[in-house]
Amino acid sequence: MKNKKVLIIVLLVVGAILYFTIPRTLYGNDEESIVKVIRKVEGDKDLTAIIELVEIKDIEEHRVVSFLYDNTPAYAHFIKNSIGNYRWVYVEKSGGVSLAQFMVNRIRGEDDAPVMLFVANGDNEVAKIQVHVNGEVLETEITPHTMDVAWVEIPGTNEKSYRFDYVYYDEEGNRIGNDD
Repeated sequence: MKNKKVLIIVLLVVGAILYFTIPRTLYGNDEESIVKVIRKVEGDKDLTAIIELVEIKDIEEHRVVSFLYDNTPAYAHFIKNSIGNYRWVYVEKSGGVSLAQFMVNRIRGEDDAPVMLFVANGDNEVAKIQVHVNGEVLETEITPHTMDVAWVEIPGTNEKSYRFDYVYYDEEGNRIGNDD
């Protein structure tokens, strides 16, 4: 009888130790868990870093999260697994700009064209973006002076590459940047 009690106590202690020491998979199922995943991916380098979620967009089994990491535009890509949890696949941050462009690949299919994602912080002055893609001109608007997101659907091509040129405009319609 005494041996059974000792065995049960040992099993409970070992179980508790394993429960608290074995790392658990983090999923991007809600805002709180998404922030935890981003912190974990970044290696918990800066626990004081401010992470602001701008948009969570679900496209079939994909979840694309636009966010600011200490005011730096970024995005994270998750894929829903067979039991409905969003597993982290990819995170990318820009390099200290107020408006960043990211190519989000394979959210519609292996051979589909990528989708272009623009993420802006409150310092952004761009209001309209023209993207010249392989001879086609695509336009989108983004709200200046606030956190915002804009998506551009890239047209498919028979070529294996894309050529992109960008033109940016402010709120008054004035071109921003060089006139190359």
